[in-house]
Amino acid sequence: MRLGYDERRIGLPQGHVKDQAVLLTGLVNSQVIRTAEMMDMICIVFVRSKAPTEEMLALARESGIVILATGMRMYEACGKLYANGLRGNGGKA
Repeated sequence: MRLGYDERRIGLPQGHVKDQAVLLTGLVNSQVIRTAEMMDMICIVFVRSKAPTEEMLALARESGIVILATGMRMYEACGKLYANGLRGNGGKA
């Protein structure tokens, strides 16, 4: 499944708003993918240079979940997403 993205709503598919769409984590195991799937997440960002396994990537692919990784720590990654318009649970800009 291929999704279109709107830069004003980082990581959220156009015309489709979810309360929680992006999961940031430092944990690297298959349970992270399963949890994101149950919560209807569309994207997982691994922080602190954590790298998902091939098994995790295959599971995410099957679920239509986008996988990203960054060398940033959780605090910095959350701050950058917030500064660029991604708000959590009904937050107003």
